[in-house]
This record gives sequence, C-alpha cells and structure tokens, in this order.
Amino acid sequence: MIGCGVGCLALLIFAVSACVGFGLWLSQPGELLEPQQLLASDTLGYIEWTLREEDPGTASVVERLIELSQAQNRGGLTGLPDWVGEFLIERQNARNERQIRQLLPLAAAWTVRAGETRDSDVHLLTLSIEKLGKRLVLVDWAMGWAARMGGDMDVIVHRGERIYPLNDTDSGAPRALFFRGNDVFFTSDPEMAKRAVDLLADTTAGDQGDASELERVFAALPDRPLRGAVSNGRGELYRIWDLMTDLESGPEDEPWSAIRTVAVSGGLTSEDALELAIEALCKDARWASLNADSLLDTMLSDLEFGGVEVETQARAEGERILIDLRVPDLPGQLEKLF
Repeated sequence: MIGCGVGCLALLIFAVSACVGFGLWLSQPGELLEPQQLLASDTLGYIEWTLREEDPGTASVVERLIELSQAQNRGGLTGLPDWVGEFLIERQNARNERQIRQLLPLAAAWTVRAGETRDSDVHLLTLSIEKLGKRLVLVDWAMGWAARMGGDMDVIVHRGERIYPLNDTDSGAPRALFFRGNDVFFTSDPEMAKRAVDLLADTTAGDQGDASELERVFAALPDRPLRGAVSNGRGELYRIWDLMTDLESGPEDEPWSAIRTVAVSGGLTSEDALELAIEALCKDARWASLNADSLLDTMLSDLEFGGVEVETQARAEGERILIDLRVPDLPGQLEKLF
C-alpha cells in the first residue's frame, strides 16, 4: 500500500510539473521580427509598421483604446445589483486591458515582388507579435501533424520550415501560409514563401549587386514606426493601387506613368492622430509643380475613407510631390466605424 501510494504521488508530482513546465514554455515571449530582412534588390514594394508601447504615440493610442473599451463595458450591464455589475465590469476591464497590451510589441510588413509576367506580382503579408510566445509554434506543430496523418493539406519543407499551400476555391489561385516562431506569413504564391524563408535564414540571400532604386529610397527615409516605398519601373504602382481601389483609368494614364517611386513614413502621435508623409518622385519638376493638387485629388477620390476625417496638404519641391496626411483622433473615429 505504501509503495502504491508513493508511486501515485510521484505520478501526480510529475503530471503537475509537466503541466506547469508546458505552461511556462507556452507563455515565453518570442523575438520580434525585423521586417527589413525581407527587403531585397528584387523587391518592388515594401511597407513596415512596428508598434511598441515605448513609442509615445502608440502608448497614447493604447491608453485611449483601453478607456473606450472600459466605457463600453460600463454601458453593457444593466438589470444587475450594483455590486455584481461592478465586479463583472472590473473583471472584464482587466481582461480587455491585458488582451490589448498583449498585442504589443508587434511588427507588420507587406512585400511585393515581380511575378512571371508583368501583371502577376506576388505579395507577402507578415505579422510578428512578440507575446504570442510559443503559441504559433504549437499551431505549426498541430498543422504539420495533421498533414502527416493523411489530411488534405500538403506540406512543402524548405530549409527546415513547413510551408502550407492553400488553394483559393473561388479563383483557383495558389496561396501559402507558414509560421516561424511567433511570426506568421501569408503569401499569394508558395514560391514567394520559399523566397521569404531564404531571406530570413540567410542575410546575404537578398544581395544581388548594386542596391535598387527602391532600396535607396527606403534607406533615405526617417526612422519612424511606419515607412516604406513602392517603385514604378514596371507599372507596379498602378497595379498595387488598383488592388486597393476600383480604378477606371489605365496604367498608361497620368499620374501612373509620370511617377517613378513613392515613399511613405509616419506613425501615431501623442495626440492620438495618425500622421503620414507621402513623397512621389515624378518624371520632372515641371510635371510635379503642375500636378501636386491633382495627384492629391486623385488619391482622395479613389480611396474610400468611410466617413473618417482626413486632413491633407500637397506641395511640389523640385521633382517631388509631398503630401501630408493626418487622421485626427484615430481611436475615436475607429469607434464610430465599428
């Protein structure tokens, strides 16, 4: 009996230790991705946005979102005794605040590279959340295990990373998804996923001689949370804008044929605003001086802001058109939308 009891106690201790150890492993913070690893000389477009609570603008917006969440909770419970309502509201507020803060720091990036034809560009969306810890590792393991057990999902193994091809049932277009630590990558082509794995695994994989014009433009941008650039040597600016809007013009029409590159930088301010500085490098100074206002009007007419208030200003400086865009009270305006 004593031996049996000791054995049961040992199993209990082992089970508790295993559960605690697994919980600690699962909650370990990961490493925030540096998206610039995905930028190479064959990149046509690249935008990154890194959000950290150390940034005053991000911290201010986070606090405002928490306040809005708490205000919604206060109005959501009726017909309960005061002490019950206050208890539930405090618990909900604490949970919402924890969930919001767990999203930071995060880094998001969008990358586009040339496809096999002029109009078949391939895109990569990247999201890195440091506090996801090992959760995505667990998801990756589960998906790989399901595929090995005879599921319908195929797996491409490239340099030790599992890439999961996903077919779009509506269009038949290829898609792919892969995980890397606490990072998730979604791309419009499995080959783009392989290219991303190569760039992340080998820091020299993107070196192909001299830096491209896009790389030079990006390197000259100020060090702000949001920044990026799009080249237009192959008409990609028109195609990218067409994905975001419903254009009626053609790629040969101005301004698409008159712009060489577009750069953007900005971020959140301590006044809860989103500020962006957009710089379009044009074919010559004369075209820039004549078309600064019309380029801004084209951009505003194509985009659907859904009632969001936007403050804008455009001016020409030499061969460049500079556009300042500001969205005041971003949390408050997003609350109206959702």
